[in-house]
Amino acid sequence: MQMTLMENSFNARDARLKSIANSHKSSCKRPNYLLRVHLAEGYIVDPPVYRIISCPAEATFAHLNQALHVAFGWASCHAYDFKIYEVLKKKIDRPAGVERLGEKGEDEEWFAVRDGRMLMRITMALGFFADTLKDGDKFQEKESKATKLWEVLETEEFREGRFEYEYDFGDGWTHDITLEDLRPLGGFVCEDGEGHGVAEDAGSFQGWNDLKEAYRAKRPNQEQRERREWFEQMTANADPKGLKNGGEFRWDNKGINHVLARIN
Repeated sequence: MQMTLMENSFNARDARLKSIANSHKSSCKRPNYLLRVHLAEGYIVDPPVYRIISCPAEATFAHLNQALHVAFGWASCHAYDFKIYEVLKKKIDRPAGVERLGEKGEDEEWFAVRDGRMLMRITMALGFFADTLKDGDKFQEKESKATKLWEVLETEEFREGRFEYEYDFGDGWTHDITLEDLRPLGGFVCEDGEGHGVAEDAGSFQGWNDLKEAYRAKRPNQEQRERREWFEQMTANADPKGLKNGGEFRWDNKGINHVLARIN
């Protein structure tokens, strides 16, 4: 379990998410959710790979899976799931060496935050991962094509948890999902992002980082040349342009939105 430090904005986040969840009550239809989706955060950098996507509240998690595949360039050749974890907070003193963030005289609260138990798992089909469960595992399981986003994101127990999407359980591509804001009712739209989509079957974040180094090498060795060829011609989401000349920063927001418009 990873532990992170957060200051008093954690409480502000809770209040904001409650406001987001309740805002539809003044309208006959739920607005879109603005989700920030970050792939292997902290492990893939220079550049990071993330997308900020406006998602219909009435869309299912199967639709969200499709949208994420389009936005990140996945080839839809592996299994996936969504997981929500309980967030455990413990109040602590301001860490040594960390400057005060608030105005003079303003109280600050710092928390150590870590994952607790899994609260929910949303899978491709009920029972799909039954062989991976351990004795005593207790969480809700739902089917992605039968569960709508609002049914989870507007439930207090799950809204305050940590939301994760995992694709390809071999490479273990985890995407942290954060509900940031609301957008007007509409279809899926990618509003922002950074970083070229990662290669299928790259061998997790280390394999992707090694591939980037292969393109940055002034005099690539035999293994690096083979990595380049594999990425440009062989992998399921191959890119004939490769990552030459800063290609790791290249992504096509317009092209993504052209395809996202077909998801319903």
